Amino acid sequence: MGGLNVPARSKEQLFPAVSVLASRCLLFALGLPKGRILLKSFVGGAIFGEVQPGTRDDELWVLLHGWGRTMADFYSFANLVAKGSDTPWVVRFDLPGFGTSPAPELPSGSYEYAEIVGEAIGQAAGSMPHPSEVKVVVIGHSFGGRVALSLTSVGQNQFALSAVLLSGVPLLRSPGASRKPKLTFRIARSMFKYRLISQSRMEALRVRYGSRDYALATGVMRNVLVKIVNEDYSELIRNLKVPVSLLWGQDDTVAPVAVAERAANLRPSLISMKKMPGDHFLAVASPQVLLDEVIHLVQRTRD
Repeated sequence: MGGLNVPARSKEQLFPAVSVLASRCLLFALGLPKGRILLKSFVGGAIFGEVQPGTRDDELWVLLHGWGRTMADFYSFANLVAKGSDTPWVVRFDLPGFGTSPAPELPSGSYEYAEIVGEAIGQAAGSMPHPSEVKVVVIGHSFGGRVALSLTSVGQNQFALSAVLLSGVPLLRSPGASRKPKLTFRIARSMFKYRLISQSRMEALRVRYGSRDYALATGVMRNVLVKIVNEDYSELIRNLKVPVSLLWGQDDTVAPVAVAERAANLRPSLISMKKMPGDHFLAVASPQVLLDEVIHLVQRTRD
């Protein structure tokens, strides 16, 4: 399955309904908050997430975090959803390589991530009372939005995708994004190729001339980062078949508003956009704003 090596399924995946029932009983016994269950593994341990049961058994909201983040980014949002009287089921995933989920064995792009997330969504939906009736809404921030958008092109035989909300996602390559590395780094790279400088020296130069995310990433995740930052989603956007909402901070410098506006113009019949005061983390820092926008998006799918 793409670049992600998926282990054999565990008994928990083979009997999801039994697992959910057992989890609910455990929560009752432990006195944990209503509507929340313990951490679950999906796809044989390739990805972990937390499922929050709701009262609407035909609707599942999927939350995907940004690069270098975890599902904890959406903890406040999930709690806010749980306080409602008529609530969807919610699942928050740690994407592979972050939080509780192991890194992929091979460098993987957004599409390969979407394959593994899609299978996990299918398993989460399969644990709900009426799996065949479940409509899925995916909410993605930054890197999670790249994966969310890629889900629109992944075969969805395990679940029905009804809508997508994106925030702070570098949807299109910005002009100048393909600039060559500085001459000093290019010379050093050539010298390293012929073993004229050491591994430690080359690593120091990679950290110096690379982005903060690149410097912090290790192992295969560096190659994952290089792969995803060179992706462009214009074709995916033009081929959209489900409603998409863009929630953007006007002061986002990671994924500027202008990029989101260009993306929205590629499929204006399906993409709506809301700009608000805020930065790259608007969707994370303002759970009520995010909730209002998701509710509005869900309503669009019903009109």
